[in-house]
Amino acid sequence: MPLAVAGRELGWILGYLAVVAQLVLVLAALFLFHVEEDQGLLALGPLLLGGFAVHALLPRRWRRPFFLALSLAGLFAIVGLATGAAVLAAGLLLLGVCHLPIAWWARMTLLAGVAALLAALRLGHLPAPAAAQLALPVIASMFMFRLLLFLYDLRHQRAPSSPWTRLGYFFLLPNFSFLVFPVVGFGAFRRTWYDGEELAIYQKGLGWMLRGASHLVLYRVVAYYLMPTREAVHDLASLLQFLVTSYCQLLRISGQFHL
Repeated sequence: MPLAVAGRELGWILGYLAVVAQLVLVLAALFLFHVEEDQGLLALGPLLLGGFAVHALLPRRWRRPFFLALSLAGLFAIVGLATGAAVLAAGLLLLGVCHLPIAWWARMTLLAGVAALLAALRLGHLPAPAAAQLALPVIASMFMFRLLLFLYDLRHQRAPSSPWTRLGYFFLLPNFSFLVFPVVGFGAFRRTWYDGEELAIYQKGLGWMLRGASHLVLYRVVAYYLMPTREAVHDLASLLQFLVTSYCQLLRISGQFHL
């Protein structure tokens, strides 16, 4: 894949290097404070850094396929080969049903049947290998809301979207580390792809990451040093302290969403 370095203005190259340096610092802070280590975020650090550094230099036509490849690499890095293969197979099955050349009501009926089958596997009504059981929560987080938005846009879209766009919409890289991932509309996902100046977009993303990391670190301080245990609640003051610090768990949600 040719890298789009030649022909770039010096100002863009310096801005690109500044963005990469900031990303290094943000990821280093996440590693230093072990932020969301249990979510597998730290395992994605090198992939995020290297992937962004290459992605930003690629010609525009290569970026969607590369992003999908990067996301799939993150999937297998987080959940492993067998579970990742199960997630990929189930995702392709659901998307395949959405695009069958049959009547819309027939597609929706088949889609409901596949969803019911996955639910039965999750509830243990049908036997399933361990890899499939581990894959089902990941599949649910990817499809339970985004599939509804995708179907709406699929039926009403005026311009067709590429397979890379459709696959990249569901297999979003951060989703595999944060299952409680913000719901992204398919229309917005298509419309806002590089809808502004590249370096400004990257800088805005870094700002969100920094804000998210600060929220997560602040939540950790509250959880470790200020939040009393239930056994320690014995009067009105300790009850109020417990309620207020418990409410601060919203910092963790906000931090994850921004990050």
